[in-house]
Amino acid sequence: MAKKLRTVLVSGCTPAMRPSWRPQCTPLSRAIIGLLSVGACLPLFAQEVVETVVVSATKRAEPIQKVPMSVKALTGEQLQERGVTTLEDALPGEPGVVINKGTTAVSRNVAIRGVTDTAFALTQSTVAIYIDELPTSVVQSSGNVDLALYDIDKVILIRGPRSTLYGSASLGGTIKIETRNPSLRSTEGSVRLGLSKTQGAGGWNQELVASVSSPLVKDQVAVGITAYRNKQAGYVDHPTLGNDVNEVATEGVRVALFGQLTPQWSVSGRLYAQEIKAGNGSLFLPGTDLRTKPTAILEPWSDKLGAGSVALKYDGSAFQFVSATSYFDKIAKYDTDNTGFFGPFGPAFGLPASQIYRTIGEFSSKVFAQEFRFLSPDAKNGLTWSAGLFYSTEKSINTGGTPVPVIGNFFGSDSSTDRRQTAVFGELGYKFENGLTVNSGLRYTQYTSDDSNTLTQFGRPQPALARLNEKPLTPHVSASYALGKDTYYAQASQGFRLGKTNFPLFIPPGLNFVQPAFAGSDSLWTYEVGAKTSWLANRVNLNLAAYATRWKNPQLTVFAPTGFTYVDSLGRRNPGAGIDVRGFELDIVARPTSALQVSAGLGYVDSRINRDVIGLDTVTNPLTFAVEERVTPKGTRVVGIPRVTANATARYSFSVGHWPAFVGASVQHVGKYNSDFRTSPGSNRVLGDYTALDLRAGLDIKDVSFTLYVNNATNARPYVVQNTLPPETVGSIRPRTMGIVASYQF
Repeated sequence: MAKKLRTVLVSGCTPAMRPSWRPQCTPLSRAIIGLLSVGACLPLFAQEVVETVVVSATKRAEPIQKVPMSVKALTGEQLQERGVTTLEDALPGEPGVVINKGTTAVSRNVAIRGVTDTAFALTQSTVAIYIDELPTSVVQSSGNVDLALYDIDKVILIRGPRSTLYGSASLGGTIKIETRNPSLRSTEGSVRLGLSKTQGAGGWNQELVASVSSPLVKDQVAVGITAYRNKQAGYVDHPTLGNDVNEVATEGVRVALFGQLTPQWSVSGRLYAQEIKAGNGSLFLPGTDLRTKPTAILEPWSDKLGAGSVALKYDGSAFQFVSATSYFDKIAKYDTDNTGFFGPFGPAFGLPASQIYRTIGEFSSKVFAQEFRFLSPDAKNGLTWSAGLFYSTEKSINTGGTPVPVIGNFFGSDSSTDRRQTAVFGELGYKFENGLTVNSGLRYTQYTSDDSNTLTQFGRPQPALARLNEKPLTPHVSASYALGKDTYYAQASQGFRLGKTNFPLFIPPGLNFVQPAFAGSDSLWTYEVGAKTSWLANRVNLNLAAYATRWKNPQLTVFAPTGFTYVDSLGRRNPGAGIDVRGFELDIVARPTSALQVSAGLGYVDSRINRDVIGLDTVTNPLTFAVEERVTPKGTRVVGIPRVTANATARYSFSVGHWPAFVGASVQHVGKYNSDFRTSPGSNRVLGDYTALDLRAGLDIKDVSFTLYVNNATNARPYVVQNTLPPETVGSIRPRTMGIVASYQF
């Protein structure tokens, strides 16, 4: 982490803080800075400037305030202090970002800036997710990777599409998880122990993390190892099979190698291994005190990841070079009781009314990716450029079955996907001496997907073979202007996503419904203007971005009249239809005094269908299969997207005797949103609309740190996800959790 830049002693307000600067402010920024300046004008307090964080959002290391795009960095220290260990805990309240918590980890969906394909998407993610140089989002549907956020350097949130640099899936934005390099100078490490209690849970949450790094050749080669185990006690009760059934255990190890071979050449390697096991899902019946639906079995799931990456870098006077090689192997398993859904159909096929319909499934994906990048050296003025090649292969197998007597597999799905992707990309820019920088970029992608799908419905298998071969072209243009320590920018960027083939659904005779064989790739344009400004001698950073997005013919996961889901392009039946998004983000970070740190963020997203459409709201009579297609009117809000997301954090440092101490608080707010486009009773709930408060206090006694925390202090229990399979269930955030963490550093 970058050190504080400098310390300034202030005795009253300096002329730079007086009315001479105020006419440059907008009314909103004037109000915020006016509040913060109360602390800034306190006499005889040491003032520290806002910490400078270096990010690689443009695939160059740059101070975050100089990057001409909307970027937020969550440092490892900040996440550790908050007790945050997953993206699901870290993202709520971040401006413009929302995470839709699915039934399991493999159905989780992250959205940025209102670009989403519902909470239970079958398509490729709309957000590109990287772990160091490893692109995890090249996988479609169940390929979400949920790496525990231990011993990381930072999480970088890039809002807005940058497919030119990050390839497919970067429609709404990109998330980069960057882990730490081991120390080249000395042996160092830490041990972290945590114990906490969640309201309503019978057991204790437990956390054990150990990390050590050491030079193998001083100043040249070092290795680091981080191992962790986290057990989150269950708090949802089953009516017949026991209490606290939704316990989740995460175990993992990460090995890091870093070598500064010469002043120009460096190499870093990573090995990741992690397994998540859950005893049951966390959904519960609405209106109950966290009681899950009655099932004949518990519904466990697991998510196992093995991955590795190697990055070789050259930093010379003429150019920079990066070779990034990565591989990951992911296996997710689930066991589900679908009696509530299949039970009504069973007697028509000679099955007893007491039949249990148990679905057992497994998703596996093996991905190899290679990227070469050449970049111009960092320079204050003149020509800038970058060029690269990207190649990836993916082999995914998805199997699931619901075996019953006599018939065999009552319902099941078996698919195999072989996907190859090749891309060439580059950017060209120029930095003028007056502070103006212009930049343009282009990415050409060619991918082929060979899919074999077999869907078994009511004992009847339906096989299908499909091949997709597409060649999307994605450009980017931007201009920025540096005025002193401030940066103003405007940009237009395109993002794209790979196409998706469908399982062939069983269509009952006489049902007037045609399912498409596939949905082709989709793309969008985002137009953005923004300003990154510093105030009060660098003690306040105020960043603002406003944008408009046009998403033509998006892929959406929708319901067939029979109740099963498939992927369709919105424009197939509604020519010219799409989704329009408008919004803004405001981020502010301040150090009013050396002891006080405050930050706040606000995001507004208005994501809507841009014309009347059909196909999103279908109602079917379960006895006659008579279908009614309702029109979804123009202006309907996109499901899963709250208009407002906001957060605020304050941290105050002081001393207890000679020991450093702090107190802090964080607030996250997520506005309300709809769960579905359907309007039939029970299919659509208003979700979200909550505010969560976290409190913490810490004390350092020599090399040992103690942190007390209360997360979700008000015990808010909003509904944040809905599953409409009978009987309806909902999910919420974790109830109030109180705990202590002790860490030792050496």
